[in-house]
Amino acid sequence: MTRPASGRRVNRRGEGERLRGELVEAACRLLERLDGEESLSLRAVTREAGVAPQSFYLHFPDKQALMRAVYEARYAELTAGMRDALAQLDSTAPPTERVGAIARAYCRFGLTRPAEYRVLFGTLGTSGWDPETLPGLVAFQLFRDELAGCVASDADEVTVCLWASLHGLVTLRVNRPSFAWPPIDDLIDRTVAAYAGG
Repeated sequence: MTRPASGRRVNRRGEGERLRGELVEAACRLLERLDGEESLSLRAVTREAGVAPQSFYLHFPDKQALMRAVYEARYAELTAGMRDALAQLDSTAPPTERVGAIARAYCRFGLTRPAEYRVLFGTLGTSGWDPETLPGLVAFQLFRDELAGCVASDADEVTVCLWASLHGLVTLRVNRPSFAWPPIDDLIDRTVAAYAGG
């Protein structure tokens, strides 16, 4: 198999989807180091992926389509971890335990993969997203569905409050590691109890 001067292996016929994934991962890596979407250029993405700039348009019509693919890929990883946490529970687990399980999975993603988490929640998004089609809505809905079994009031509002609190736990621990943080599971349990009861 021949390789271009960049050292990247040339895709065989029918491996175009692989290049699409490489462009998404290249954009992810760049966003981990940049301030926001506006700092990301398509030329930088193709250079990072080791392909010619014109290759980009074989897979994406524009930069916004690439950004959607980036966020969808990372949110899929986050929600997969949350769903796995639920799958490990007994079917009779109480609702608060279910919320606690996905809250711990959420925080674990953020604390063990801080660069990827920053792309999802610390990257300034300026692409004019439609609030009804945001890639992260699946994760939000997972929290909301589980919280609906715990609260009598507006589950959307409670979900926003819980999410903001968990985000604070993750972000502060990453940005201020020298603080004498209590164990993360204790903080998660206290936070879940405050919003989901129990």
